[in-house]
Amino acid sequence: KIPFSREIYIEQEDFMENHEHELIGVLQLMNAMDKENHIIPFAPAFEKIILSLASQTAIAISNMRYLQEIKELLYSFVEAMAVVIDQRTPYNANHTKNVAMYTAGFVDFVNKEYKEGRCEIHLDSNQKEQLVLAAGLHDIGKMSVPLSVMNKATRLGRHVEDVISRFEQLRSYYKIDYYENRISKEQCEEECRYLTEAEAFVKELDQFSFLREEAEAFVKELAERVYQKPDGEKIPYLTGYEKECLLIKRGTLTVEERKIMQGHVEMTSKILSNIRFNHSYKDVPFWAGSHHELLDGSGYPNHLGAEQTPMEVRILVLADIFDALTARDRPYKQAIPMQQALEVLHSMVEEGKLDGVLTDLFHRYANEELTKYVV
Repeated sequence: KIPFSREIYIEQEDFMENHEHELIGVLQLMNAMDKENHIIPFAPAFEKIILSLASQTAIAISNMRYLQEIKELLYSFVEAMAVVIDQRTPYNANHTKNVAMYTAGFVDFVNKEYKEGRCEIHLDSNQKEQLVLAAGLHDIGKMSVPLSVMNKATRLGRHVEDVISRFEQLRSYYKIDYYENRISKEQCEEECRYLTEAEAFVKELDQFSFLREEAEAFVKELAERVYQKPDGEKIPYLTGYEKECLLIKRGTLTVEERKIMQGHVEMTSKILSNIRFNHSYKDVPFWAGSHHELLDGSGYPNHLGAEQTPMEVRILVLADIFDALTARDRPYKQAIPMQQALEVLHSMVEEGKLDGVLTDLFHRYANEELTKYVV
């Protein structure tokens, strides 16, 4: 405790500069005292000590600022990447933002439940910070996925117009065959009627999210039909790719297209492996690149089991699946109500794919915190 006198006030000031010679502060020492506690001027011998102290203080302040600037740079990078990922396609416009929001909110909810003695799970500030960063970067690999796959909203996508155009062409060919006496009027009318019905069927099936048995049979029969022109050229009613698209059991992607889409996870890991995360953020690449792993090993890309899947990844998987189920900006699927989405999560627990304890907590979190975001 330094005595202060209104009558006597002696100070020593030294400016603190960083390595770029920018003034970042002033070190001020007041009221040097002798052995009898009398205030005296600072001795010249103390100047070097004071200068050294000012220099060390400047270094400490600069380091603290640099650490904060690096953290802000990392967060701004993550936010920028999230914007690029989500704005690349209108069908992914809010996904990254939502997953990060759900992840952060869920961690806060879990910690509150832990503090109040209602659960045994707790995440510290570093775990939360890394997990939210991983959520913001988990889909960065989608930048490598072709838009023709990313934006494929229906089974055939843009190829539905090719089918419609071909059917119109085939109707014209049958009419020409009739006018040139190669087929009868009845044959012409029958073939044209079949093509009109097939066109309506293809348009309808193109929008379906799952394949019914009767539809599968019709597609196979349609794909076997071939028109032969007078010069011998053969025109199939459906190409191999069109047949494959129309026979998709669920969703809009073929087997090959699904592989391309799933490849975004490996690309996420590859991109993040080239970023030098320091020790405080060392887990971000692994967590982000594991957001499609499931506890029974049926996930991808590494088919991790329960023992290899840390709690943080399990949380990220929950948030990712929940948003995928409830998202309203996906043209290839309808959003389902929140309670139904939670039922799907619980069914995945029963299948051994998701963590039961975390899913129960997420159910409570959704009902308490997410009703204003999700119907």
